[in-house]
Amino acid sequence: MKILIACDSYKNCLSSTKIAAILKAQFNAAQPHWEIKTLSLADGGEGTVEALYYNMPHSELKKSVLPGPFGRLHEANYLICENGTTACVELANVCGIEIEKRLDAMNASTYGLGLLLKEISSIPTVKKIIVGIGGSASTDGGAGLLQGMGARFFDCNNEEIFERACGRLLPKIKRCDLEIPLRLLEGKELFICSDVKNPLTGTNGAAHIFAPQKGATPEQVLELDSNLEYFFNILKEQGFCHSSSNPGDGAAGGAGFALQEILHGKLCSGGEYLLELANFRQYAAQADLLITGEGKSDSQTLQGKLPFQAAKIAKDYPQCKVILLSGALQEENVLLDSGYFDAVFSIASGPVSLEQAIADTEKNLKIYARNIAALCR
Repeated sequence: MKILIACDSYKNCLSSTKIAAILKAQFNAAQPHWEIKTLSLADGGEGTVEALYYNMPHSELKKSVLPGPFGRLHEANYLICENGTTACVELANVCGIEIEKRLDAMNASTYGLGLLLKEISSIPTVKKIIVGIGGSASTDGGAGLLQGMGARFFDCNNEEIFERACGRLLPKIKRCDLEIPLRLLEGKELFICSDVKNPLTGTNGAAHIFAPQKGATPEQVLELDSNLEYFFNILKEQGFCHSSSNPGDGAAGGAGFALQEILHGKLCSGGEYLLELANFRQYAAQADLLITGEGKSDSQTLQGKLPFQAAKIAKDYPQCKVILLSGALQEENVLLDSGYFDAVFSIASGPVSLEQAIADTEKNLKIYARNIAALCR
């Protein structure tokens, strides 16, 4: 029997690589005759740099000391690959929601990501930059990353604003000088890995949909949405952009807007990109069973998250059954009725706290792997 293990990370818990290793070890012990292929994957969020590192030959992992979303310095990773011509960056690893363990959508900034993009842009051999933007802590419209790259913002007195840009600060900006960030990316291709399709503002925008997960109160959600609309209008008046309703503008608290509309990056599906890079279709065509999963699965999974992308490809091959094995499940009927998953399981062992569920993840994965191995003799 040929098994393909292709999971996304369990957010804030285990990487895709670690999950695959745990499952493979249990399968090998229970069914030593199985042929098992494991893939390291991500969708643009947490674990993207690691997944790219494992899937891109001759890649080199680099480190840089950068500020997190609230300014605390830490070491972040990025990747140089394809003979030094391509750099891969992960927002979650630089200024993501887990870096400083603090929820404050009003004051979190993407400034650190901008500093890293500035650093990478100075490498003469780099002609392509890939940015994964999932897992953000901020709702700053990308103002922080623009500032980190060298943008200058001015207040109503035409005095430069040196405070790190964040969602709360946006209404203070009356004029923008974007000469430096635009010049930095001349002659370079910018690709944005994200599976979020939301616009920048409105009831389906960055603030309303994602800011509550980052600690915003209902009142702050309205304020942030207004601030993002204001920031867009300032930039539009100065001729730096035309629209804030492109699919993906609302990704990463509006960082998608800055990267697409201001810096002219090309949005691509993070899940699709990593699956293609890992030659997923080739392995799915030969597999009898695909095991995929993520930290939490629900109806949103079917909107383009990595497990859905993997299952969709696997369904082109009738012999390949698909098991969704996630940390938590909601709307199981919706997932089963979609026709993409043959079985869906949560590895949770019972009604426990989130902290306990995270602590038990490795143990629970081992138990489910043994159960699957016993059923699929």
